[in-house]
This record gives sequence, C-alpha cells and structure tokens, in this order.
Amino acid sequence: MAELTLGELKALREREASSDHQEEAEQDQGHTGVHKERRDARKRPGNAGETRKGEPKKRSTKAPAMLPNNAAFNPYTTIKFGKKGADSRLKARDPRFSDFSGTLNDDLFRKSYAFLGDMLQDEVKEIKAALRVGERAGINSVKAASALNGIAHMDITSMSDAKRALDRYKTQQKQLQSDRELRELKKGLIEQEKQKIATTSKTPFYYSDKKVRKILRAKEEAEQRAALESAAINANAAGGIHKKLAKAAKRKTPKQPRVGAGAGGKPRLNE
Repeated sequence: MAELTLGELKALREREASSDHQEEAEQDQGHTGVHKERRDARKRPGNAGETRKGEPKKRSTKAPAMLPNNAAFNPYTTIKFGKKGADSRLKARDPRFSDFSGTLNDDLFRKSYAFLGDMLQDEVKEIKAALRVGERAGINSVKAASALNGIAHMDITSMSDAKRALDRYKTQQKQLQSDRELRELKKGLIEQEKQKIATTSKTPFYYSDKKVRKILRAKEEAEQRAALESAAINANAAGGIHKKLAKAAKRKTPKQPRVGAGAGGKPRLNE
C-alpha cells in the first residue's frame, strides 16, 4: 500500500469519525423511541397502574385495625359514625380504662377463694394449741409429743418448727394486708382516671406499682405522724388538760327559751 499524504490521512480520519458518530446517534434514537413509547403508555387513560390526580389512595388491608373508645368494636362490621366533630373520630382504646372487654368483680373472686384463708386459720389454731401444750407440759413431755403428732401433716416435727411456722404466718399476714391496701389504692386511682377521661377526654395516665407504693408510703407516714402528734398531746399532764377540754366540748348547752314563754319555758296564757 502506497504511503498516504497528509491531506488524504486527514480526510480518512474525518470520514471514520463521522461514521462512528452516525451509529451512536441511531442507537440513541432507538432508545429514545422506546422510552417515548413507554412514557406515552403511562400517560394513556385507563391504564391498570394509573393513579389519577385528586383521588385518595386506598389504605393497605394489612394495616392494623384501630379500636375506637366511644363504640364497641365488631371485627365483622365497618364502623360508621353519623356525628360530626370530635365524636366522629376514632379514639384509641386502652383496656385498662375501658369496660368494653368486661369487668372483674373483685369481691366475688375473693369470696370464691375464701376457703383457703379459712384452712390457713385452722392450721394456725392447731399450731398455737401445740405450742401452749409444749409450754405447759414441757417440750419433752408425752403431751407435747402427741400435740406434735397432730400437726405432723404440716411438716412440723419439733416445737422450734412450730414457732418458725407461726412467725412465717404472721409475716405472710402483714404482706397480704399491705397487698390489699395497695390494691384498693390502685383501684381508687384507676376509678378517678376513668371519671376524668369520661368528663374531660384527657389522656389516660396509668399508675405503675412503684408510683402506687410511693403514694401509699406517703399516706402511711402522714397517719403515723398524726398518731405521734396525738400521743404527744395526750402524754403526762397535757393529757388531763386535753381530756378536760374534750369533756367541756361535749357538754350540752342550755336551750334558749322560746319567744313569749313564761316561767319554766311554758307558753303564757292570754290575758
């Protein structure tokens, strides 16, 4: 092949560059046509994936159901409210402050298991009787041994075991009394919250056990302080003065005579 001149080499390079540019333009035009067809298909009305402007999107059926607080919930029917304003909105329901799930009768529940407390009282009486026999007749006496045989079903084999069982019973009774007071206080606080929710529509506040114990402890401390102050007032010579004042306050004041009454409070005769 003969050597090319500078002008022929320059013309050959321009021809190759123009052919490459033309091929790229044709490819781009083909891609653009595909994208344009897709864009036109999306814009066509009646498409299955179309979302028209202004139409609300449908809520996903997998979303959790909202339980209302102002109406009983039925999963098989759709809840519709005919009212306007705040009553038409669905409110979240807290089962701790709502009676839609039913109520628990604490008194009936306690009475149903009252026989357990009666059985425990009978066992305590038997233990006390055995301890009295041991104190009177002696720990190593025959009467004490027969008394221990009567409470052997409680896993008590000696008088020391009987004393520990009695101490355990007393501790248990104190704990039960404390739990009962805690439960009554918590029940009262929840009732107050229910009344506030029904009247003011406030956000429910659930008292934790720690918070209720703190309130109960403050209440007990106030009662102990009042008892100490009362004991200080009634101590020694101040007690006599306090009793005198209490008696004087209880004395009945004489009745005032009626208007127009004569001697002895009798009405006067008309002259």
